[in-house]
Amino acid sequence: MALHKPTGRWQLGFSLSLVTAFFWGVLPLAIQQVLTTIDAMTLIWFRFLVAALFVTALMWQKKRLPKLRGRGIRSYALITVATIGLLLNYIFFTLGLHWTTPETAQVLIQLSPLMFLGGSVLIFGERLSLMQVVGMVITLAGFTLFFQHKFADMLQFSSRYAGGVGMLLLAGIGWAAYALAQKQLLTEMPSPAVMLLIYSGSAALMSFSAHPAAIGTLTGVGIALLILTAVNTIVADGAFAEALQHWEASRVSAVLSITPIITIITVAGAHSIWPTDIPYEPFPQLSYVGAALVVGGSMLTSLGKGRRTPTVEKPILNKHLVSSK
Repeated sequence: MALHKPTGRWQLGFSLSLVTAFFWGVLPLAIQQVLTTIDAMTLIWFRFLVAALFVTALMWQKKRLPKLRGRGIRSYALITVATIGLLLNYIFFTLGLHWTTPETAQVLIQLSPLMFLGGSVLIFGERLSLMQVVGMVITLAGFTLFFQHKFADMLQFSSRYAGGVGMLLLAGIGWAAYALAQKQLLTEMPSPAVMLLIYSGSAALMSFSAHPAAIGTLTGVGIALLILTAVNTIVADGAFAEALQHWEASRVSAVLSITPIITIITVAGAHSIWPTDIPYEPFPQLSYVGAALVVGGSMLTSLGKGRRTPTVEKPILNKHLVSSK
C-alpha cells in the first residue's frame, strides 16, 4: 500500500491544526459540565450520532457517499481499528475526565503522540532520531513535575483520581491506534468518507448502552452544552482529518501540543466568571513548569525526523500497513 503524502499546503494544514487545538482545548470543560446531568455513554452516543448525521448529509448532497463493497480485507481492518480506537478514546477520556480535572486530562493525553510514535517504531520499523529521544525524555520529566503533588493519590490505586489517570492512559492508546489507522485510510478515500464510516460505526455500537431519554431532562444551558460537544466533535475531528491531508503528521502533532495550555487558560477564565459553577484546582508552580515541559517535549518529539531502517524483509504487519511518520 502506498504511503499517504500530504498536499504540501502547509498554511492550510497549520490553520486547521490550530482550529483542532482550540476546540480540543475547550472541550473538557463542556464535557465536565454536561456529565453533571447525563451519563457518559449517552453523551458519547449523542456526539457520534450528530456527527454521523451531519457528515452523511454533507456527503449525500455532494453525491460522494463512501462505498464499502469491493474493498479488500486490509481496508476493512483499518476501518475497524480506527473506529474502535476512536470509540475507546472517547469512552476512556470522558470517564477519566469525570474522575480527574480538565487540566490533568489534557496534559496526560499528551502521551498520545508518544504512543503514536511508539507504534511507528514497534510496528513499522522506524528508528528514533536524537531530537525525538530528547523530546521524549523532556516530556516524561514534565509529567513527573506536573503530577508530583498527586503521587500520593495515584499510588492509592483504589482512589478515584488514580482510576481517572488509568482511564486517560487507555484513552491515549485508543487515540494512537485511531490516528495510525486513519492516516493510512487517507490513501484510499477522502477524510470526510473516513470520518463518516468511523462516526457511523461508533454511534451504532454506543446505541446499546445509551439512554436517549436522559437528554429530555436537560435544561436550556444543559442542552446548549450538549450541542456544543457535538459541534466540537464535527469541527475538531474534521479539522484534524483535513490537516493530515495537507501537512505532515509530525507537524500537526506539534501544533496540537499546545492544547493543554488552551485548557488551563479556558478553565481559569471560566472559573473567574462563574466561580461557584466552574471548579478550579490551583496547581503548584512546579506543576505549571511540568506542563510547559510536556508541551515543549511533545513538540520536539513530533518535529524530530525519524529514520527508517534499511530495506530488508519486513514483518508481516508491515506488508499491510505503512507508517504515517
